[in-house]
Parts: sequence; structure tokens; C-alpha cells
Amino acid sequence: MSVDIDQQGFSRSGTTHPLGPFDAQLERINMHAQTIDILRGLAARKGLNLSEFLRLHLESVAYGVDGMQRMQADHLRRILAIEGS
Repeated sequence: MSVDIDQQGFSRSGTTHPLGPFDAQLERINMHAQTIDILRGLAARKGLNLSEFLRLHLESVAYGVDGMQRMQADHLRRILAIEGS
């Protein structure tokens, strides 16, 4: 039995993404193992897995720093409104 709680959807961490649930998948990218190892190391230093690290990087390229900050601020306002703050 499936229950639709919220259109925003929840991630495994229990938080939502500012743009809502993910609705597409990026195609597979072939790379050298050495490059992937470097990227995994960079991600680990930030406390992220490789997918999260790459997603954040690509979103920052797509939306720019200002766009990312606006999305996060809007997202925070929605969360605070739900909590009644």
C-alpha cells in the first residue's frame, strides 16, 4: 500500500530537494578509473558520496551560486512555514 504524503517527496535523509523529487537520470559517463578515484576522494573530504558530490557540482554549474542560494533560501522558508516558525 502506497501513501502519497507530500508532492515534494522525501529523500533517504528525510529532507527534500528545493526542486522537489528527482524526475530524471543523467546518462552514463565513461571515465578513467584514476579520475573516478580522485572524484571519490574529493567527495569523501566533503563528507558526501560520489553521486551527491557530482549532483551538487553540476547543479552549481547549471544554476550558479546565486541560483543555488535562492533555491536553498526558498526551501528553508517552506520548511519553516510547515513547522509554524
